Amino acid sequence: MSNNNFFFLKIGLDLHWGYAIRHILYSKTRDSYLLPPPTTIIGALSYGYARVLGLPEELYGKKSVSTAERLRERVVSVNVKINAPLHHYSDLNRIWWFRVKERKAKFDSVALGKVYTAPHKGPSIEAVLLFEKSVSVRDLIKAAYSISRLGCKEGVVSVRYVKYGYAEPFNAEVAETRYSFWYDVIKEFKGDLYLQQVVDYRKAPISRYVGAPLRLHAYPYSTRFKTSTKVVAKIDASKSRFYKVDGEVIIVEL
Repeated sequence: MSNNNFFFLKIGLDLHWGYAIRHILYSKTRDSYLLPPPTTIIGALSYGYARVLGLPEELYGKKSVSTAERLRERVVSVNVKINAPLHHYSDLNRIWWFRVKERKAKFDSVALGKVYTAPHKGPSIEAVLLFEKSVSVRDLIKAAYSISRLGCKEGVVSVRYVKYGYAEPFNAEVAETRYSFWYDVIKEFKGDLYLQQVVDYRKAPISRYVGAPLRLHAYPYSTRFKTSTKVVAKIDASKSRFYKVDGEVIIVEL
């Protein structure tokens, strides 16, 4: 990746009750990520992107490809800030299925993980996405305003605002950020971080997650105080760079 300016979208999303974002590797009991992985943010935006372009969810040819893949290929960076008290919880759900050979409907009870929040505190998530200049700015803005859910279809969100422009390189070795980043692109940090092992969206196509590479994504978030935190990070200049977006600093992998 070059060190040129990149077009950015900054999207403010209000949570209603929370969300459920399934781990890619799971048994019958399906757990949820506590914090949204980058692929979930790309997926949320791709729904509106497909509607804007008049495309189906899947494009069929020699092999089927998710419409979200067209968007992923243009994404340079995804950084997330959590402004919500989040609580992980699993409850029992009855799952039905039909066995064709036996001609019988069967069911089982499984634990499904969900993440709940407190609506009286105005919970929200702010997501910053950086794109190559070749992408249509107008289409991206319209797609951002069309976001309606995060994770599963019940994870309803409302778009509070959409800001856009060009990210500015910030020439520093140490800076403060509230936005998530790849853990292996920094040398040192001070502050509370929450780490999740997620799919590396730069190397794995959307929905092609079997055997996909996993990496640690770091979120400035305190699970003790249930709030966003500030982290002072020292970057590895050979792997990452600071950028300023709407007056805030993010870490972008090179």
